Amino acid sequence: YAVLRSADPLNELRVLNRAMLTDLRTLNEHLRCAHVLFPTVTSRLVLGAAQWIVQQPSHSLSVSLLLMFPPGFAGPPSLRDAERALYAEAFELLSKVPRSRARLFAETPQIAEVFRELGAPEIRPLQWPVTLPELGPARSQPAPEPRIAYLGYSKVERGFALLPACIKQVHRFEPNARFFIQSNYWDPTGLEEADARLTRMESVEVHRGP
Repeated sequence: YAVLRSADPLNELRVLNRAMLTDLRTLNEHLRCAHVLFPTVTSRLVLGAAQWIVQQPSHSLSVSLLLMFPPGFAGPPSLRDAERALYAEAFELLSKVPRSRARLFAETPQIAEVFRELGAPEIRPLQWPVTLPELGPARSQPAPEPRIAYLGYSKVERGFALLPACIKQVHRFEPNARFFIQSNYWDPTGLEEADARLTRMESVEVHRGP
């Protein structure tokens, strides 16, 4: 997630990716596993990771990478163009690796499509696990004040900006409902207005930060 500060973002990205490759190479003599998972891959390390993967012996291990932020997620057009160029270079390398050795995933179908357009070989949206608690005994009466929580990292793609309108809709059929909302983001784009409205709503408790 390193913030780029130079006037040449592509060169700065290459510096960060070379550092990633150097770090990964130090692991080679210690790896004793069959599969390596990169749970968060950004433009700051995708090329270094791709270079490391193609350097591994074909029989040594397989890798899964979860690509997080598409080019231009946060930054000026010059950064977007630099990230697009660097992702394309990384994908060209990964396209030469058998899919049984390198699997690519993205957080949403929309993000996956962006990476496909940049040459990503067979990238799939990751289906997050969904679990349901065991059902307890039925209540004889509904709770007087249902509590509804919205937790996790806040961003437009996860519907944070829709919360004020959603809460009003819920109140139409459940006027006693109370809400606990986690507001946790580093880029306020598209979220500031909703955050301010939630703060003013009497039925909402806002928790800021992680």
